[in-house]
Amino acid sequence: HSAPLHIWLETGGIGALLASLAIVTGGGVAIRLYGRYPVAAAALAGGLTFLTISWGFSHAAWREWVWVSFAALIAFSAMLRNPRRWRQARQ
Repeated sequence: HSAPLHIWLETGGIGALLASLAIVTGGGVAIRLYGRYPVAAAALAGGLTFLTISWGFSHAAWREWVWVSFAALIAFSAMLRNPRRWRQARQ
């Protein structure tokens, strides 16, 4: 089975709808936050694509590694939004 199927079976149609809305809303927020920062947007889009595909084929939706990976990806992408900080840290 897969994580989307797991969500559907555990929460029903309403839970699946809420999960879908959360994903779409999160994508909209990410576009607004990272739109002006192409490196951060590319890192976030690539990482989220990989994690979403691997999450879709995983055995459960509620594994800790999935949520920690999503949180770490968002944190690292947020750090890429300020390129001046990275240039100062290298010097």
